[in-house]
Amino acid sequence: MNTVEKCIQEQVVSGDIEALKALVSEIEQVFARENLTASELQWKVMINHFDAVIARQLSGEKLPEMDSSLFADLSEQSMQLAREVAGSIKDIDESEIFLIAVHVENVLGNIN
Repeated sequence: MNTVEKCIQEQVVSGDIEALKALVSEIEQVFARENLTASELQWKVMINHFDAVIARQLSGEKLPEMDSSLFADLSEQSMQLAREVAGSIKDIDESEIFLIAVHVENVLGNIN
């Protein structure tokens, strides 16, 4: 079992492991295409967030609206990749996309 599969098995709480696997597969494809490599810790944090996104989708819960100026320092690349990944999530709101972009930015090495 590789690191990503292990993280999925350890962290799924949404109850929809198939949706989580599909979302993680999407980000793996994006990272491979962009030649990005996430550390084990980065995967754990991302998978935890993606599972929470799925749980919110299933429950109809939404994150509070966030001030976009808080994310002004994120690179255009991280926002573009986050939007690409988020495109597979039905009715995802902008706050979730900003948070996904923070994960991508971290993998890009622009934040620690």
